Amino acid sequence: LEQAGFVDPQIDALDIVRHHESFEDFWDFQLDVSQSFHEAVMSLPESEIEAVRGALQERLAPFTRDSGALEIAGRTLVAVAEA
Repeated sequence: LEQAGFVDPQIDALDIVRHHESFEDFWDFQLDVSQSFHEAVMSLPESEIEAVRGALQERLAPFTRDSGALEIAGRTLVAVAEA
């Protein structure tokens, strides 16, 4: 931030949890919020789309509750500075 002309930057890590009712809810959300993901996935043949879905669902298994809901832990950085 200082290299961009900001002074007195303060940067903190913030733990977050993304909640989705199901993998299907997560999938639809990702397709809606990421145009590049949407275009990359939807340009594939149907069999490859299903392969991507399956691989992603496997990777998210540790975040899947018994109910099928997803709770995906993460961290983001937040910053404040003066110009």
